[in-house]
Amino acid sequence: MTEPKKPPEGEHLILPVYTRRWDRADDYHLWVTEDGWYIQHIVHNGHSDPTGYPYLGHNFKQDNVDDPGVASDMSTLWYKARAGLSRDEIQVALYMIANKIEASECEPRTRSGKKRRR
Repeated sequence: MTEPKKPPEGEHLILPVYTRRWDRADDYHLWVTEDGWYIQHIVHNGHSDPTGYPYLGHNFKQDNVDDPGVASDMSTLWYKARAGLSRDEIQVALYMIANKIEASECEPRTRSGKKRRR
């Protein structure tokens, strides 16, 4: 049986992901589900675990985003959301995760595209 590709009912959330590739933020659409997140962005959509695996990573790869290690942030947020965090509090936390991604994407790079060591 194939997984349905339509988002669940419930609160729609946005994770604006800045990419060097496009030099702008694209909105990843998220919903909190019983066992993780439903993530929707262009091609890679579906149910993910609390860390965002596999669809958050698939979308990062598609957009050439270096994952700054947001899996634990996503997992912590999911557990807090399931414990009763409001929609607005979840959205603010997603904006904070987006800021972490943007900061990582804006770090200076070498000519080969690798991040410079400090």
